[in-house]
Amino acid sequence: MRENFTRRAELPQTNSHRAVLLWTLYGVLMAGLLAAFTICDFREQILLANRLKFTSIGVNTVALVWALVAGQYLIRERRNGLRAVALFFTLAADVFLILLDAHYLAGVLLFCVVETLYFLSIRRPLKLWIRALIRAAIFLTGLAIVAAVGALDVLTGASVYSMVMLSANVVEAMGEAKGLKREETNESSHGSKLQTILFAVGLALFWLCDASVGLRNLPSYLPGEAANLLANLAGYAIWWFYLPAQILIFLSGVVKGSKHE
Repeated sequence: MRENFTRRAELPQTNSHRAVLLWTLYGVLMAGLLAAFTICDFREQILLANRLKFTSIGVNTVALVWALVAGQYLIRERRNGLRAVALFFTLAADVFLILLDAHYLAGVLLFCVVETLYFLSIRRPLKLWIRALIRAAIFLTGLAIVAAVGALDVLTGASVYSMVMLSANVVEAMGEAKGLKREETNESSHGSKLQTILFAVGLALFWLCDASVGLRNLPSYLPGEAANLLANLAGYAIWWFYLPAQILIFLSGVVKGSKHE
């Protein structure tokens, strides 16, 4: 039984030549898209860069659909089901934020759904309602601070919620991954150690992406050459963190071989 759990926890690898070819194509495509939109960013070809960025998220979603159909995604695990749904919401959010470059509130609200789904997928010793209560207290504190400086509106409130949830998700996911080092891993109670680590690292990169978004707006609050330089670097770094984050979150639900019983 233990060997069976270990076998399922491995990265996608199968005897099917077609599957190997498709996974290889996926890796090459994602690396190529990352390189392509980075070059476009440096050349300030913003429209083309945005289309390539959205294409990369679309490819990631297509890969998810294929993994679901091919049985290489552990959809029967509730946590993976929630994360799969979150990846579809991520694509929807990027329709507004990247492809259309409009209706930002809709995009941020969709990311609020994404972070809530990730929250529900993480296993921690504390009961869910206690964890939710802690997050609510932090969120309300954040709203109070924003309101105190006169910057509170619906978009800002949604952004605060998304950042609070993402930050808490990173802490909890890292805690879950660290906990697995001290315990014997079994699929029924903890899930694969590899999957847990991939998800935690993916969320950490996601957080760095959001932090880069904040740094990109630094010159609005802190004028100066250093702030402008940091903001420019952060602008490039956003997608250097974001795309790998989405890839790792997707791969955290992928398993070896065909559908398990």
